[in-house]
Amino acid sequence: MAHLAFPAALFATRRPSRHGVVVTTAGIAAAVGAAVALQSAALWPALAAPRGGAFAGVALGSRRAAVGSAGAAAAAAAAGAGSPEAASAAAAAASSGGYSNPKGLGPLEDAVGRQVGVTALTGKSVALYFAGAWCPMCQAFTPKLKEFMGKHPEKAVVFVSSDFSEDAFATHRAALGADWLSVPFGSEALFRLKAQHRAWGMREASVFGGDRRSGLPTLVVVDPVTGDELKLLDAESKGPRVLGEW
Repeated sequence: MAHLAFPAALFATRRPSRHGVVVTTAGIAAAVGAAVALQSAALWPALAAPRGGAFAGVALGSRRAAVGSAGAAAAAAAAGAGSPEAASAAAAAASSGGYSNPKGLGPLEDAVGRQVGVTALTGKSVALYFAGAWCPMCQAFTPKLKEFMGKHPEKAVVFVSSDFSEDAFATHRAALGADWLSVPFGSEALFRLKAQHRAWGMREASVFGGDRRSGLPTLVVVDPVTGDELKLLDAESKGPRVLGEW
């Protein structure tokens, strides 16, 4: 299995996870643009932690094909310049244009961590739910979303976590709908989907930059097979009433 070491902004301790992620120290790693654009064996530079923490290194063992000129340029800038500014520019470039998503939603998990295929979502309207347990607006919105989902079995939620440790993710996941799926914590798909849909919390700006469309919480209705966006539901701005638009 290819060795992956991903951005460590969402991790707090040194330990391997079940998804093959090796965590170094708490910090911010290089821009996610390189995750989908690198063809060569280039390494990402590290980004400083948002509150003065240590640095976290990133290395990709399995390379992905380049996906558009913006992503390729972003990867080159991040790999060559070796500065936080270059890495932030790479993230912004990769998330703003030239991006394709050949892998759809990527691997998914059920409530107990078992891998689930996208066929589990067949025939349903699917929304990615970008949220973090630390986010007060998410804490207020999630119960409303659970209530809404209980009345709409024809819909499905896929949780995209902005939690800062695997333990926090597990606790948060346990409080969500039992039938909701999630993108594995620390996986490449987690970072790729945030960059693609430009939805993340301000505490993640050191990884993804400032060019976001929406913060937390956010719902994005997607085609589960292709990952293509069908509708943005800006729950951060509109709150529970946005569910009427789904």
